[in-house]
Amino acid sequence: MMFHMWMCLLSLSFAQDAETEAVEPKLALSFGSSLLFVEQAFVAEGLPNQTQERVVPVPSWLLLGEYMWTPRWSSAVMLNVPLSTVRRIDENGDIYEQHSAAAVGLGAAFSPVNLSVFSQATFRPQVALLGGRTINDLEKNVFFPLLVSRMVLVSASGTSLYGGVAYAFQEETFALIYGIGHRF
Repeated sequence: MMFHMWMCLLSLSFAQDAETEAVEPKLALSFGSSLLFVEQAFVAEGLPNQTQERVVPVPSWLLLGEYMWTPRWSSAVMLNVPLSTVRRIDENGDIYEQHSAAAVGLGAAFSPVNLSVFSQATFRPQVALLGGRTINDLEKNVFFPLLVSRMVLVSASGTSLYGGVAYAFQEETFALIYGIGHRF
């Protein structure tokens, strides 16, 4: 009899917890764009056989995924695929288009605060550290640390908008990132 009473109390306590706690989304998937700022060599105007370096953005598409362990900590994965080439100049002064490598990354993200915005959305500044790797470089694939900072606005329905910056240390590439996603 005592066993049945404990089981009833235990089941009531779980039922009460399920009713009072809102289920937080655990997965987030977002699709966006990035502008990768890469130094590119160009022929100097009016100066034959002379080149100059210019930083020109290379557009790319960006796929991000997150698994939220807690409201502040999550695991993050990313795929970044450049949509154009990088212009380079060889030793002979000939201009050629160089393949831009796609990159993948895996790491952790941290949101220091979750601020309510008009009770309809949550503002979540986020910083992430990922280990990245180029995956289709024609010469050699490299590993690199990637630091990301982004501002995320999440609606009550789970739709999210984000914008931010990223820096790949080994590749010395700065990027602006922006996109839309959903949490479920």
